[in-house]
Amino acid sequence: MNGVLQQAEQQKKPNPMLEQIAEQAEQNVPEKLKHEFLSIMTVGGKLMWSPEMAEERASFDQAVQKSGDVPTAVSHAVLKIISIIQNESKREQPLESVGLAAPIFMSHILQYVEAKHGMPVTKEIIDETAQLMQVNLLKMYGVTEQHMQELIRSRAAEQGAGSPEEAASPTPMEAGSEEQAVGEEEEA
Repeated sequence: MNGVLQQAEQQKKPNPMLEQIAEQAEQNVPEKLKHEFLSIMTVGGKLMWSPEMAEERASFDQAVQKSGDVPTAVSHAVLKIISIIQNESKREQPLESVGLAAPIFMSHILQYVEAKHGMPVTKEIIDETAQLMQVNLLKMYGVTEQHMQELIRSRAAEQGAGSPEEAASPTPMEAGSEEQAVGEEEEA
């Protein structure tokens, strides 16, 4: 009986890795994007748990139970939320603001997966979900490999990279995303 109580108590505690993702994303919001970011978070938060989304949540739950592919299901759910926000607002939200909100939506949905389905969310699941979400979010916004290279160069120039090679070389996260995006573009 004691084991059951301990397990129930552990399930009530939020996953610290997911809490950290949300906290870091919130801390990284520049002042100039706070209004848009808060707007996206408010609408997205209401949308995720609204009665209108009950059918979507049921479909999500079935996908998670059937396939067990949490990263794909969560990535799809985050993009669906962003897409609905954009359609409802009748304008495209800036990628930078959406990019800051998406990891928070991801962490909330992964917490839901842990609580509802009893599936432990590991660092590997988080990393795979984040990578899928990032690649598909960039595709959603029409960002190509060339756009990514330009962004990397301009970011490196802003940070004062010493050489063109340093300016052109992506961070490990960007490199993984670019490779996956390029591979998916070639398949298409």
